[in-house]
Amino acid sequence: METKTLAHRIREHALQMTHDAKSSHIGGCLSIADILAVLYIDIIQSGDHFILSKGHSCVALYATLAEIGTIPLQSL
Repeated sequence: METKTLAHRIREHALQMTHDAKSSHIGGCLSIADILAVLYIDIIQSGDHFILSKGHSCVALYATLAEIGTIPLQSL
Protein backbone atom coordinates (compact mmCIF):
# COMPACT_ATOMS: atom_id res chain seq x y z
CA MET A 1 0.00 0.00 0.00
CA GLU A 2 1.25 3.51 -0.77
CA THR A 3 1.65 6.04 2.03
CA LYS A 4 -0.85 8.40 0.38
CA THR A 5 -3.49 5.66 0.28
CA LEU A 6 -2.86 4.65 3.89
CA ALA A 7 -3.04 8.28 5.07
CA HIS A 8 -6.38 8.68 3.27
CA ARG A 9 -7.78 5.52 4.86
CA ILE A 10 -6.55 6.61 8.30
CA ARG A 11 -8.44 9.89 7.90
CA GLU A 12 -11.59 8.11 6.72
CA HIS A 13 -11.55 5.74 9.70
CA ALA A 14 -10.77 8.56 12.13
CA LEU A 15 -13.67 10.65 10.86
CA GLN A 16 -16.04 7.68 11.08
CA MET A 17 -14.92 6.71 14.60
CA THR A 18 -15.18 10.23 15.99
CA HIS A 19 -18.57 10.69 14.34
CA ASP A 20 -19.85 7.41 15.77
CA ALA A 21 -18.52 8.25 19.24
CA LYS A 22 -19.76 11.85 19.03
CA SER A 23 -16.50 12.78 20.69
CA SER A 24 -12.77 13.22 20.08
CA HIS A 25 -10.18 15.65 18.84
CA ILE A 26 -10.37 15.15 15.09
CA GLY A 27 -7.84 17.87 14.24
CA GLY A 28 -4.97 15.97 15.85
CA CYS A 29 -6.03 12.77 14.12
CA LEU A 30 -6.14 14.39 10.71
CA SER A 31 -2.78 16.11 11.18
CA ILE A 32 -0.89 12.96 12.17
CA ALA A 33 -2.24 10.66 9.43
CA ASP A 34 0.61 11.31 7.00
CA ILE A 35 3.23 10.82 9.71
CA LEU A 36 1.72 7.49 10.80
CA ALA A 37 1.47 6.31 7.20
CA VAL A 38 5.16 6.99 6.54
CA LEU A 39 6.20 5.49 9.87
CA TYR A 40 4.30 2.26 9.42
CA ILE A 41 5.09 1.76 5.73
CA ASP A 42 8.67 3.03 5.41
CA ILE A 43 10.31 3.20 8.83
CA ILE A 44 8.97 0.89 11.54
CA GLN A 45 10.33 -2.65 11.26
CA SER A 46 9.00 -5.84 12.80
CA GLY A 47 9.84 -5.86 16.49
CA ASP A 48 10.15 -2.07 16.73
CA HIS A 49 8.18 -0.20 19.38
CA PHE A 50 6.29 3.04 18.82
CA ILE A 51 5.00 5.22 21.63
CA LEU A 52 2.43 7.86 20.75
CA SER A 53 2.59 10.63 23.33
CA LYS A 54 0.04 12.71 21.44
CA GLY A 55 -2.91 11.02 23.18
CA HIS A 56 -5.57 13.06 21.41
CA SER A 57 -4.52 11.29 18.21
CA CYS A 58 -4.99 7.71 19.41
CA VAL A 59 -7.95 7.28 17.05
CA ALA A 60 -5.58 7.75 14.10
CA LEU A 61 -3.17 5.21 15.58
CA TYR A 62 -5.98 2.66 15.99
CA ALA A 63 -6.98 3.26 12.36
CA THR A 64 -3.38 2.72 11.27
CA LEU A 65 -3.04 -0.49 13.24
CA ALA A 66 -6.29 -1.78 11.73
CA GLU A 67 -5.21 -0.94 8.19
CA ILE A 68 -1.87 -2.75 8.54
CA GLY A 69 -3.58 -5.78 10.08
CA THR A 70 -2.35 -5.54 13.67
CA ILE A 71 -5.87 -5.24 15.06
CA PRO A 72 -9.14 -6.31 13.41
CA LEU A 73 -10.76 -3.64 11.23
CA GLN A 74 -14.11 -4.49 12.82
CA SER A 75 -12.79 -3.36 16.22
CA LEU A 76 -12.78 0.25 15.06
